[in-house]
Amino acid sequence: MEWTNDESSRTKASIASLRYTSDAFAALFCAPLKRTPEINRGYYARISAVNHVIREFCRREGPTTQVVNVGAGFDSLFWRLSAEKTCFARVVDVDSEHVTRHKIRAIDKWPQLKAEVENPLTEDCALHSDRYHAISCDATKARKLTQRLVNECHVCDTNPILFVFECVLLYWTRDQTSGLISALSQAFPSSAFLVFDVFNTDDTFAHVMQDSLQSRDTPLLGVSSSVTLDQWKDKFAENGVQNVIAWDMNTVYDQLLSREDRQRVERLEFLDETELLTQLLSHYCLVFARSRASLNNRPNAAFASATSARAASRVPFPARAPQQCGPRFPPSSSSTTPAGPKWSSHHPFRAHPHNLVGKKSCKDGVCSLVFADGVCVFNNLGILCAKRKDIRERLRVREALRVDPFRTGFGHKSQAFKIIDLAVIRLCFQVYLESAPDVFDVALEPLVSEPIFDKKAMSELAIAKLSHYSAPVGGGQDIVLLCDRVVKDDIRIRFWEERDDCLYWEAFADFKASDIHKHFAISFRSPKYCDLSVQNAIPVNVELVRPSDGGTSESLPFYLLPDQKRQRPPPPQSRPLRTNQMEEYVTARADVDFDFDVTSLPIDDYFWCDSRDTNHALLDITSREWNEEKTFACLQ
Repeated sequence: MEWTNDESSRTKASIASLRYTSDAFAALFCAPLKRTPEINRGYYARISAVNHVIREFCRREGPTTQVVNVGAGFDSLFWRLSAEKTCFARVVDVDSEHVTRHKIRAIDKWPQLKAEVENPLTEDCALHSDRYHAISCDATKARKLTQRLVNECHVCDTNPILFVFECVLLYWTRDQTSGLISALSQAFPSSAFLVFDVFNTDDTFAHVMQDSLQSRDTPLLGVSSSVTLDQWKDKFAENGVQNVIAWDMNTVYDQLLSREDRQRVERLEFLDETELLTQLLSHYCLVFARSRASLNNRPNAAFASATSARAASRVPFPARAPQQCGPRFPPSSSSTTPAGPKWSSHHPFRAHPHNLVGKKSCKDGVCSLVFADGVCVFNNLGILCAKRKDIRERLRVREALRVDPFRTGFGHKSQAFKIIDLAVIRLCFQVYLESAPDVFDVALEPLVSEPIFDKKAMSELAIAKLSHYSAPVGGGQDIVLLCDRVVKDDIRIRFWEERDDCLYWEAFADFKASDIHKHFAISFRSPKYCDLSVQNAIPVNVELVRPSDGGTSESLPFYLLPDQKRQRPPPPQSRPLRTNQMEEYVTARADVDFDFDVTSLPIDDYFWCDSRDTNHALLDITSREWNEEKTFACLQ
């Protein structure tokens, strides 16, 4: 199975270099491997979905969260979470001896990796530190794995723990998988499981994939028990893990991933036959399961948040809620605004004056529904924008209704004109449980969607024209860029270069918000290139970037020129000069350049230059024409 890790890790490094994902550490473990566009998008869907659930799990469970990555390979999960400032207690990578040794050598080699591993201790094909552990262990031997996690990696059985399996369980028999799930769920009552693996294995496409793996001595031992999503759920249910949700990757790609991010990715590489991607994703699934005591007794909460976040781009969408705490659940939906200038999930959110409108269940800008089957769908929702003169009144109504999910108050209504951005909102979702018949008073933690931008205010980024399409490698060239409307505090100009399909260099232009003229023109200085000693023009790309949502414009070609000083051209060959008075020859040769002063020569008004033949026509230079023609005459 080790060759599958090498191929997968190299593909992850490749898509990171192509800017599908943000992973500055993947290429430190292995060299990128160029793949086809449909495979790149498939890996993007896989990585984005898995990363989202892990981050959401850590956010909900807090700083005591533990993540065990079984069959981790060269995955850079620990470094990505650290770079994103995610709160967690420890990450444990488990794999074979060969893979673990390679990973430990890479950590010791690269300062970027070693800097995050605090107080490392390497012993017998294992690395232990304060928050990161890497061990080699046969995961099919559940008892031995459990003992090493507790004794060597100090995994606490009372704190929340998430076991991650990416393309691992399908290589095991059903008995091996059942034994591991049963042992882990019993040893760690607060455990949850995240699985990305193959399903729908009974069609021609799947048979070809199985034959290919079989020819490389890598059989899929669990294929017969992984044909449907229900069979994946049964693997957990039969071993005491009852709270399970499973999605095929087409649904994940279409409904869980951000629409804006999908659009960004789809612009990176042209994919003509999108049915190839659909066929590929239809054979993979994402499964999230939890033990009885995990996730603060909120089943599938981490996975549910991904679903509710899709409100930003698609309505209707399924909003998942707990399914065992009560017979009915009334979710309410309202609009919120971040308390700060950036649209971050870490900001305290406040009520927004925009109202939700719809055919049913919408009143005073708030939408409420009652449902009993665990799935709620908001149909035909719209957003009614508030005018500036109506902001305070709408917030006063919201305050009277006591719609304040994050309990941040309504003190901002007095300064609404200054701090509320009418061009962007988030939808907020909150579920209330029924403690008694028709009494919904148990509130769950609210969730918010991705930012929703007003298309009139947030147009698609586009570069109309540049005043210069080249600049010195030393930077500092003044350039004017004409573009569609941009927000002054939310725009950057990115220069970048690719070599061998990998990102080689990038830098951002130097300008301030005051350098943007009426949102449609930007005056900036070109950045400095990484190598100032180049001798030839370097082709690079330039594009607009919107930091708030990651949106980019189409890139334009740009050239960085060698930074050389202008030199004077070499002087022409000198020629002997003579006058028309044959008895007076000027035989001396003089070096003639552009600064030559003809008036210093003792010659007549009739004057010519000669090298070999003296029978040239005379050049008549009168005193009237002297100042205009003297230099020309000397250079003939």
